[in-house]
Amino acid sequence: MPVLDSKLCMKCFACLSACPNSAISESQNGPKFDNKKCKKCGTCAQMCPAGAITV
Repeated sequence: MPVLDSKLCMKCFACLSACPNSAISESQNGPKFDNKKCKKCGTCAQMCPAGAITV
């Protein structure tokens, strides 16, 4: 499951559009990850320009 560092997150949601499993949704606090849909592929972490996501 991806872990978000909310202090680094810019809320650009680049991760949301990059996720091949549609496991990320937009929330007021930043991206929200769906445990059931996430396959831990790491694409969201690779696409995050702030380095706010780790898998």
